[in-house]
Amino acid sequence: MVESFIILFREAFEAALVVGIILSYLKRTGATSQYNTVAYGTAAAIAASLATAAAFKMLAVNFEGANEEIFEGITMLVTAALLSTMIIWMIRVKPSVKQIENETSSTLTGNKWGLFFLVFVSIFREGLEAVLFLSGLDIEGANGLIGGFLGIMVGVGLVYLLFRGLIRLNFKVLFNVTNTLLVLIAAGLVAHGFHELQEAGVVTFLGNVVWDINPALNADGTYPALHDHGSIGGFLSSVFGYNGNPTALEVLSYLLYIAIIILGAKIGKGNNKVVAA
Repeated sequence: MVESFIILFREAFEAALVVGIILSYLKRTGATSQYNTVAYGTAAAIAASLATAAAFKMLAVNFEGANEEIFEGITMLVTAALLSTMIIWMIRVKPSVKQIENETSSTLTGNKWGLFFLVFVSIFREGLEAVLFLSGLDIEGANGLIGGFLGIMVGVGLVYLLFRGLIRLNFKVLFNVTNTLLVLIAAGLVAHGFHELQEAGVVTFLGNVVWDINPALNADGTYPALHDHGSIGGFLSSVFGYNGNPTALEVLSYLLYIAIIILGAKIGKGNNKVVAA
């Protein structure tokens, strides 16, 4: 629930922020007749995101046993790789309000489809990120849906309050916090992906268990809270990739992934811009 909330909050917030900037620019320049174009682009992007999510789901159900573990492991690793480039890109070259307004201005003086595709691409990019993350995490059930729905509502709601002038937000702090959470979630995906490939027998090196801090099962056969299948350990496992008995490859890949992201962020720090989307 928490991981779906974090992911969809971040993506919904960014998408709504872009739409809000475009609508504000259209209102300020007297181009309110283009509101419908923004609405159509938004609807098309949401539909495309849902279709992509359904396609991922349909593809996943075709695998069983070891093939399922291989598919899940590869999906997690590919997801983490793609989203890593997106995270680093957001840190380095995320467009500013002025850039979005300039793009909007350019589309208004170009062909009639320009604004539609600007909105569509901006929102679908966020939707694709969410689909990749949620597919990699394999989030299912009512809790995942509730968390995702609340994330979308809070993200869109904050943007609405922001543009109504009812609240002020420190974008740098907000994006730094959410970026950090997304990196930790992605690191867990990497470790879990290699775990699945080791379970399937595809990856056979560094398979020795580094430590085992999982407590013994309760007398009734249930998992203790701190077990990685228990209430607390399970939460940490689903959100941050915690494992009570990880292999050497899982630990190494988790730490190496975080180190690579930190290095990528530092390399691009000099190009970082003050962002609002």
